[in-house]
Amino acid sequence: MAEYGPADDGTTHTARLGEEIVLSLPENPTTGYRWQLVSAGTPTLRTNGDHYEPGGTGTGAGGTRILRFIAAEPGDATLRLVNRRSWEADGEEAGSFALTLHVAS
Repeated sequence: MAEYGPADDGTTHTARLGEEIVLSLPENPTTGYRWQLVSAGTPTLRTNGDHYEPGGTGTGAGGTRILRFIAAEPGDATLRLVNRRSWEADGEEAGSFALTLHVAS
């Protein structure tokens, strides 16, 4: 398993075929801003889950968006995400993230 987060934005890494890729990004859905997958790196990567883990119990507390992928085919793939409100598809982004993976056979 390979884990990536905000510090890996804009970087390139190598993954093994069949390896699980875990991406953890800070998120506060109470603001309406959520991480949205723009490019899932298919067919090289296969989506394997997406969930939110709360970071606290207080009102408006943020947490972490966890996205899981499987390195399904050899090749290069780029994961791209934007942090924006779903009802503002062309609206202002609170952030973006990109990670390039080279999947070796």
